[in-house]
Amino acid sequence: MSAFSALAARIDDASTRTFGTTVTYTAPAGVSEEVSIVLDTPIEMEEAARGSLLEGFVRVAALTDPPVAGDAVAFETASGFDVRYRVIDVNSDTEGGARLTLQKVT
Repeated sequence: MSAFSALAARIDDASTRTFGTTVTYTAPAGVSEEVSIVLDTPIEMEEAARGSLLEGFVRVAALTDPPVAGDAVAFETASGFDVRYRVIDVNSDTEGGARLTLQKVT
């Protein structure tokens, strides 16, 4: 691993620990795990306004398997209810991170 890659990995790790939201991440095979995702402003603001799209950053190393479209993400609300999303797009970077586009499951 290059010095830049090692530094980028440390920054990504610190970012997810500091700014991340803990979610339950479930792969299509049914393996569920808790992981930290840093949420960001969605691409399509109209969809975001309706609450149906979210974007988030995750460290691929935090997951048992790399993220793929079709994976499920559940956020627990303050009232204790789960809000469920599914991964519709994954953009992985070369330093071990992935930007996920999430669509609300209704």
